Amino acid sequence: MLSTHLFANPEINLQGNANNIIKGAVITNSTNNTNFGTVNLPNSLSNIFIIQNTGFGTLSVTSVSITGANASDFSLIGGPAFPFTVAASSSQTITVQFTPSAAGTRSAIVTINNNDLDEAAYDFVIDGNGNVIATGLANAKRPNYSLSLFPNPAQNEIQFNIPWYLTNKDLQIKVYDAEGKLVCEKFNSDITKTGNVNRSVNVSELNNGLYYFILISNGQKVATKKLVISK
Repeated sequence: MLSTHLFANPEINLQGNANNIIKGAVITNSTNNTNFGTVNLPNSLSNIFIIQNTGFGTLSVTSVSITGANASDFSLIGGPAFPFTVAASSSQTITVQFTPSAAGTRSAIVTINNNDLDEAAYDFVIDGNGNVIATGLANAKRPNYSLSLFPNPAQNEIQFNIPWYLTNKDLQIKVYDAEGKLVCEKFNSDITKTGNVNRSVNVSELNNGLYYFILISNGQKVATKKLVISK
């Protein structure tokens, strides 16, 4: 008789920006968040990845490690705490931050250690490009910037801050849900200036839940912040 436990195994799958990332992938792409694009020193950029369990058993993730040539330029930020579990047909997000320490291509390997029977070490390559601005005012070292949202939890309107060097730049906002799907996008014309470095935006179309608020300028991600909508 065939044992029924064979049908109760977990099955890990990984996505970035709602696109699959196969185990062992060495080619990076911005469409699945494995390529972080160009980041000016000393700034940081964060990308979100979705760990999915498409099997019938509970997926247990014991750790996520970052190794390779430039591992110190990449780090896990935010939750969850390890180990954690993912129920069948559920998912869990992790966030990787890229802070280049030098100019040029910077790369690392992410390994998700888990109890999938044939993909227990789910690894993939990530990379990005560090850029040093060598001319003009931008050559001065920029102060650390931390994106703040208020109120958070929010209902219909969000106040947020921007770094001083973007005060005269066009801005864009993308909001992703907890599954990594783009659910809201705002452009410069949708954003209201409320102070020198303060802005507001209406997000009344969002339902209650957890989201990821991403600030973008000139096609580059500036910062990411978790956002909770509670009406």
